[in-house]
Amino acid sequence: MKADGRLGRNHLLGVAGDAMNALLVATGHNLRLILNWLRLFVAWLIAALISSSAQPDTSQAV
Repeated sequence: MKADGRLGRNHLLGVAGDAMNALLVATGHNLRLILNWLRLFVAWLIAALISSSAQPDTSQAV
């Protein structure tokens, strides 16, 4: 768990420090998940915009 959360030593003292450390670990984990989701979404959005602009406009009849 410590390696996955990129944690070192808990420098917060006592039971309250342990509880705060657990909350901070969970918050960091959730932020990494959100950032990964946003990274994928932006990549998808850019790919969709590039593919839609690369298609020729065939709506005009001569």
